[in-house]
Amino acid sequence: MNKSHIPCSRRRIRRARGASVTFEPGARSAWHTHPLGQILIVTAGTGWVQQEGGEKQEIKPGDVIWTPPGVKHWHGATATSSMTHIALQESVDGKNVEWMEKVSEERYKMAETHKSDARPATGTLDDVLRVAPALARYTQGVLLGDLWKRPDLSPRDRSLVTVAVLIARNQSSELPSYLNLALDNGVKASEISEVITHLAFYSGWTNARSAVAVAKDVFRARGIGADELPPAEGPLLPIDEASEARRAAFVEQSVGPVAPGVVQYTSDPLFHDLWLRPARLGTEASLPSAR
Repeated sequence: MNKSHIPCSRRRIRRARGASVTFEPGARSAWHTHPLGQILIVTAGTGWVQQEGGEKQEIKPGDVIWTPPGVKHWHGATATSSMTHIALQESVDGKNVEWMEKVSEERYKMAETHKSDARPATGTLDDVLRVAPALARYTQGVLLGDLWKRPDLSPRDRSLVTVAVLIARNQSSELPSYLNLALDNGVKASEISEVITHLAFYSGWTNARSAVAVAKDVFRARGIGADELPPAEGPLLPIDEASEARRAAFVEQSVGPVAPGVVQYTSDPLFHDLWLRPARLGTEASLPSAR
């Protein structure tokens, strides 16, 4: 895979066809080739890509991967994180891909993964100091020394807001340290669980699944078990009938004529279920979904 040089021309761009594809954790394509090559642009999550005879490479948001014409390869999500990419390829005689055998479990789970071209995880403050001393100064002075200590929002609430933003933006490299900080600041594991679930509806299932992969390791390291997490289902809080009637009427009037499915799914699973879960964040439940 070549992440530095992608052959391109105006003519080729006009002939190209593309699609956004999401792989759930553990999912991957079969082995295949493209007659005129393929460009992958990773937009969310973490994945793997491998050419026949080459090393498996880890790919993350912002990576652009070029596979030359006729080169046998596969790509998909990692075992613990979903991955979304935009795939661009051209056709020859109406055909842009040649599918082959499935990728075996043994091949998929091979331990060796090449990361030299992958975006590294966020470093420590010392790492920042070695590269950008001014950024380290602003981090220590403005961000941690001032903003996080302002009295109008508690450290607990600041942690909730920060974790929610990192999940919504799929910034998983920063998430471990801020999940630990949130737990240190009094945020409960059950609340983090609900934030992830809540944001799946507002920022996408892929972002939520990526957050699950990170939170799983944090919970394990801190000895947080299933007994500290909210149940999958159970009795719901009472609904405010008057407010719900106004909301439903507005959505029906503004969205119903174009997308009746949106009316159904914002009512049944969202405002008639998710927002009424007793384990949600009470009056703070609007924090993670404020847009």
